Parts: sequence; C-alpha cells; structure tokens
Amino acid sequence: MEDTYGRTEKWDPAMKRPLDSYMKESIAKGWQMQPSDRPRIFFEAGGNVLRRFRAYDKVTERLLPTLDLMVTIDWRMSHTPLYSDYVLPAAAGYEKDDITWATPLSPVAQVITRAAEPIAEAKPDWESHCLLLKTIQKRAAERGQVLCLPGHLRAAQIFHAQVQAVPGIDPPLRHAEALKFHTGTVETPAKVHLLEGKGLEGSQTGLATIVTAHPVAAAAGDRFLLRRPSPAASTTARPVASRPTTSRPSRSKTAWPWGSKRRREARHACMG
Repeated sequence: MEDTYGRTEKWDPAMKRPLDSYMKESIAKGWQMQPSDRPRIFFEAGGNVLRRFRAYDKVTERLLPTLDLMVTIDWRMSHTPLYSDYVLPAAAGYEKDDITWATPLSPVAQVITRAAEPIAEAKPDWESHCLLLKTIQKRAAERGQVLCLPGHLRAAQIFHAQVQAVPGIDPPLRHAEALKFHTGTVETPAKVHLLEGKGLEGSQTGLATIVTAHPVAAAAGDRFLLRRPSPAASTTARPVASRPTTSRPSRSKTAWPWGSKRRREARHACMG
C-alpha cells in the first residue's frame, strides 16, 4: 500500500515528521507488534470498512485474496458483508442497550436504551462477541488438555481408579454407567466399570476401570470428576494408574487382579 500511504507532507504539512516514522519507532521500541505471518481472518464489526476505509478498492483487491475467512457483524447488508464468508445479524440502534461511538461526523457519545426487540436471530454485537469468545475458549481448552514437557504424557482411554460417590447420590452409581469424564480442561463421554460390586451408594468408594470415548492426557494421581448428564450428580475420583493400551495389565503394576466376572467384563469393554 506504499502507493497510497507515506505522503504525510501532502496531507498534513504541520506534522513534524512522516507518520510512517512513528510506526517504525513504535515497532523498534516494542510498543507495537509487527505480525510475521500473513493475515488469515478478517473480523469486521459494523464499520463497513471496505467502503469507508481510505483506498478501500485497493484493500479489497490486495487484502481479501490473502484471507482464509472473513466475518462481518452488521445490521444491514452493506458493502463489506457482500465480500464476507459469514454475516452475523446485529441488532439495530434502538434494539439494544448501548453507547453510541463518536466519529468525526458525529463527535458525541450517547447512551441509548432498547425500545424494541431484535428481529429474528439478530443480537447486540456485544452479545455476539461474548458468545464467540465463549466458544473459542471451549475449543481452545479441547485442543490443549494439559501443559507438560514433550513426551511426558501419553493420551489414554483406559484408566484404573478409586472412585468415591458423593453423599446422597440417587440413584447409586451403577456398573457400566455412561457418564461425563472431567479432568483439567477435558470433558468427554465415558463408561465406568465397577470392579467390586454392582453399584456405589453415597460416600462409598470402590475400584473401577473408566473407558473414555476420546483420548485423555492424564498422569497417575490426577483428580477428575465423573458427572451424570441428567439429573446432574457427580462422583470424585483419583486415578491410581492409566493404561494407553488394551493389553492385559500386570498384577505387579495394578492394585487389583482381573479374575472376577465383572473384571473380565470391564476388560472386554476396554478391548471392544
């Protein structure tokens, strides 16, 4: 964009030095970050930047082809949404509680209150941002389960644990019951195979083999929760061993044998 910018002396002769020199100084002193990679996502909210931006035609011609995704939040189908992959409908001025932002054309800030409900799926842009950040937070947690040295942990789907039911759990925790497994930032479906009985009443403890639907990075001694989807109820557990393979565990490495019928059922489910 050097053919468009870098001519400060023409546009504002009163400036003591070119605007570009201020940017270079801020980058050199660490005040401003200079991205090393190409822009991948353009997220635009309500400014119609591809129409109101200076040299917007050149921005459209040179920037857009480099993007992987463009998303716009706007209350109308203006110029910028026409180039976007996704357009999130925004509530209009009198459909939200907000503070209007000042512009050179309207240098005032004004508090506005909602006079009408947004139409269809439209939402205040603040709400759309919050919902998006909430989803990003969840996805980020799923992508990175735990911070550790490379090779320190190996993800597994089979965990041997001592499980304790919370006081007052009703009905009791059942053998082979489907639950939600929570540890660190992970949440995944799982089945709990009780090894010492058909169920656990409130406050009771017992050995169990937990088979998760997805691989989980956890170390021996890590605590986790087992939660019923509905009605909500939890048990607390502390894994005493984890096995990423389906091979038969050695008695010297585990706290219990696999001899009983219920243990064989759990082993079969693990290998299934």
